[in-house]
Amino acid sequence: MKTMFFPVFRTIYKKKEAKICLSFCVLPLLLIITSLLPTNFMQLSGDVGAMSCMEFFEAVIYVQFQLTLPSIAFMYLAITCIHDEIKKGSLYLYKDIPRIKVFLCKSFSLLVWYAIYFVSTFLTSVFTYYVYIIKQPYASGKFLPTKWGDVQYVIISMIGTILAIVISLLLVIVLSTFLNNGVSLIIGILFSLFCSIAPNLEKINVLFPTGFLYKYKSIGFSKAIVFILLICVIYLCVIGAVGRYKIKRIEF
Repeated sequence: MKTMFFPVFRTIYKKKEAKICLSFCVLPLLLIITSLLPTNFMQLSGDVGAMSCMEFFEAVIYVQFQLTLPSIAFMYLAITCIHDEIKKGSLYLYKDIPRIKVFLCKSFSLLVWYAIYFVSTFLTSVFTYYVYIIKQPYASGKFLPTKWGDVQYVIISMIGTILAIVISLLLVIVLSTFLNNGVSLIIGILFSLFCSIAPNLEKINVLFPTGFLYKYKSIGFSKAIVFILLICVIYLCVIGAVGRYKIKRIEF
């Protein structure tokens, strides 16, 4: 798989869709740009000295997920890497390699590209915080929150959001092996939308990794982390089982 990774990853990052996905990492920098304009667009506010750098980063990731545009871009990238290549017959080049291995490598490459996007977003967020946000009255100037309750909120939010995106990507990858682009993308978007509103869904919020954003206060931080990871494992097992079944039946 190591020998396959770099060639497969190279084909992914050369796609224009991959570059569009990565472009969303500049979102935090828009705060600096809009501050120079006579507008209230993307203006932040809060209690005096309340926002640390990690809280700002968590807010950026959360807003990006709520916007759904970055998620849609990544899901579309996944579809072009799987369904389009199946349709065009490009996967015939891998006919001598086990199909499961091919799709695992493609899935891993897509997740690595998301990791690069995540790290890039972190760097632009840190830059924005220490160049612009730190001068605002609501900034604490610290890297981490000073209160343990705020640290818990950041951890729960970040883990839930990241796992929701990973699950949606893998879901779309599997769906694109036997459904057309439109249907795969719609199902992926619907899953992301349910994840984004899950914290406000009282009865079914536990079905999504993002559903414990407020619930952790009543069940405890440690239990919430365990439940989030357990839900993620269940999703991955189901997606993996369906994917294994469908991939074996693909004709290259």
